[in-house]
Amino acid sequence: MKNYTMLQGRIKRYMVKYVKNRSDQLRIVKSCHIDNTSGHFGVKKTVAQIKERFLWKGVWKDAKDVVASCNQCQRMNKNPIVTVTELHPIPVHAPWHHWVEAIPLPFKCSVGVAQALFKILMRMGLPKQLTSDQGGEFRSNFEKQIMSLLSVKRHYITPYHPQANGLDERWNQTLKHMIVKFTSDRKDQWDDFLDTCVYSYNTAKHESTNYTPFELMFGRKANLPLDLDFESLNVENLLNEYRTSEPEKVTTFLIAYCRIQIN
Repeated sequence: MKNYTMLQGRIKRYMVKYVKNRSDQLRIVKSCHIDNTSGHFGVKKTVAQIKERFLWKGVWKDAKDVVASCNQCQRMNKNPIVTVTELHPIPVHAPWHHWVEAIPLPFKCSVGVAQALFKILMRMGLPKQLTSDQGGEFRSNFEKQIMSLLSVKRHYITPYHPQANGLDERWNQTLKHMIVKFTSDRKDQWDDFLDTCVYSYNTAKHESTNYTPFELMFGRKANLPLDLDFESLNVENLLNEYRTSEPEKVTTFLIAYCRIQIN
């Protein structure tokens, strides 16, 4: 059911829409790269986001031009060193579907970290094992007591070997770069952009799975602002098309519709 999602309380099916209007083409590319929910990713992820919904000749060239002319990305590429002494987001990464979470903290203390982890686990479910580095904030008695009460095993990577937890380290770097791109000269407001950074990552297609983390977590595609702007999802039009051209597909579609509602 990867081609279906929920929009305005109804089951919708994604249909690739051919875009002829040049101004619409450019607006779509900019939306898939520059919008707060797009993450300022590179050309490949930007094109993947577009081609899930739209199609026209020259998509790759348009994406390359927009990414190359993006001020935030160019500043980041020229000065890739990220200083995060004032940033204290606690990033959490699920390796099976690459779903990520991040909670802003005013101070990186053991009690704050333990409470943040507890909130995530209560909302997303309990893992068999929780892996982290050996930072003091992750090894407090308070945190150990919480994990013990939840029957969650704790595992700590070898000191000074971050490559042992490579997925988390890559997510940490990606998050830092995204925050810098979004905040620019407003680094003291980084926590205002944290949720959009996380949403951008979770709704971008991952190369190792060919799905977005959102799809693997919820079994459907995420809605983006551009879906609402361009009405790329329209179940009524799809059914009308089937009724006139291929009536037998109506039954198949309605069965899929009912299955999604039940699940």
